[in-house]
Amino acid sequence: MKIKIISKFTHKPDITTQCRLNSIADIFQYNGIKLSEEMCFGLGEALTFEYWLDTSSKFPTIIINGFDFNMENRLFNKFNVKRIIHYNSKIDNEDIINCINKNDLVMVDLDRYYLEYLDITKAHFGFHSVIIIGYKIENKILYWGIIDGLKKELIWYPDKKLRIARDSTCGILKSNKWYEFDCQNVTNKRIENLKYSIIKDSINNLSKKMLFSESLGINALMKFSNEIGKCINYDKNIKDIMKIEFFFIYKCIKEFEYTGTLSRRIYAKFLKECTELYGYEFLRNAFIQMDEIADEWEKLSEVSIAENDIENKALLVSAQIIKIYEMEKQVYEYLKDNTK
Repeated sequence: MKIKIISKFTHKPDITTQCRLNSIADIFQYNGIKLSEEMCFGLGEALTFEYWLDTSSKFPTIIINGFDFNMENRLFNKFNVKRIIHYNSKIDNEDIINCINKNDLVMVDLDRYYLEYLDITKAHFGFHSVIIIGYKIENKILYWGIIDGLKKELIWYPDKKLRIARDSTCGILKSNKWYEFDCQNVTNKRIENLKYSIIKDSINNLSKKMLFSESLGINALMKFSNEIGKCINYDKNIKDIMKIEFFFIYKCIKEFEYTGTLSRRIYAKFLKECTELYGYEFLRNAFIQMDEIADEWEKLSEVSIAENDIENKALLVSAQIIKIYEMEKQVYEYLKDNTK
């Protein structure tokens, strides 16, 4: 048997946010930058609100999202980490093995539907992230040593099964990429030495995005509320379809990330960490407000599946979104004005 594990790698087994942030925080820690998942989220300006109609399945569904996937580029740029993106190929195993032999971590996108070791609801999600820290060849079978933020232990998983999860094209977000990281020029800003300007600029940029973008943030929230309100005028067939759409709104809020608040609770924890670690007292009210906003997102998910006729449900959902809009507008304006 041939086996190789990156022995210097230490996984922080706290299951606190979601797989992507867990993997990124592990990568940063391995390269000498200690950041919590929440700090990665905040410095990457990852909070957002957007919605769209997903037409990839037989039944088009409304998707709402609170995680800005461009956060990785922002975060890596702030610490001079170069992320190298590879698209899957049938011959890339050798390239991944070469990375492991050089003690370089590899992050892989997977469709979690095909991961037999996960004891969760079966649903296609192609943006599930794990880190490969080793490999072994036993009886001519290749196994990958993977770290999954949803599990606490190292998992040895056969390449053939992992390949199915890697190459899946099902679901809202497609897998089919893997990543290596060039950290030779990393700026060594450990968590205890983070400069105020980095945090301030990240919060200010996020606030402006959420306030002023036409297609994201609070403007998208208002448009979404208006569109939900229109459905009281639809004919019966469309109203029957809307019952299913409201269920998907519930699923997007409750299942896309572990807090069930469309990432608002994660951002609240980021603001709280900034307050308590660095003494930025002006953020204290903001993290309390953001925590209250997270509560309102939980209420929205509950309203979305409550037993009401479609007209009343549409009115209640629309009103709850407006309430969230007003609360988010207030906190982003406060953050913008206090991080100039």
